[in-house]
Amino acid sequence: MFKQNRFRAQLALRGVTLKELAEMLGISEPTVYRKINRNGDFAREEIEKMIRLLRIENPMHIFFADEDTET
Repeated sequence: MFKQNRFRAQLALRGVTLKELAEMLGISEPTVYRKINRNGDFAREEIEKMIRLLRIENPMHIFFADEDTET
């Protein structure tokens, strides 16, 4: 399950806006917003690119967390 709060924390940590993220992924800002707010329906390629560009050290903690874990 996608953990929105953890993902937004990574964006803030790296100083990346949703607009910049959209540009990095080659998709529109509204599309990024929808994907973040609707349980992370990102394509595998998008996830791989975000992990690399945002230097996410523990992607499982964000993109594939158990439902029982805290946000």
